[in-house]
Amino acid sequence: MDLSLQLIIDTYALFSQFHIFVPQDDCDKVEGLQVMFNKMLENSKKVSDRIADMEEPLLRELNEGIAIFVQEFDEFNRNFEANGPMVEGISAKEASERVFLFQNRFDELWRKFEMYSSGEKLFGLPITEYPLLHQRYFRLL
Repeated sequence: MDLSLQLIIDTYALFSQFHIFVPQDDCDKVEGLQVMFNKMLENSKKVSDRIADMEEPLLRELNEGIAIFVQEFDEFNRNFEANGPMVEGISAKEASERVFLFQNRFDELWRKFEMYSSGEKLFGLPITEYPLLHQRYFRLL
């Protein structure tokens, strides 16, 4: 039990033991506080158990999502190098169109990166760094 709450309960018990007058309403509030505190502890235990039950499947889903993200990003990089706006011999108009196409795909990858990084942080995992992702971010800005 919380030390502050226990101190209050002990104080009111002393008042009662030595027959010191305390309004009944105050005694009822202390009793209600103790009951509500115990209910809160029970509820927090249930929530904690529920979270623990959910952790394994969510962690597995996170790891699977990260693996797919890595594959998608590798594919994006290969495609960017082969068909991106920096390919030599294309017109400025073609390069501009390619920037637009790659920017849309990259924005989706960036959202996934932020989501998976948040998931790693939530589970206390080291946040995976993708230096090439940041490099692409600045190129496509």
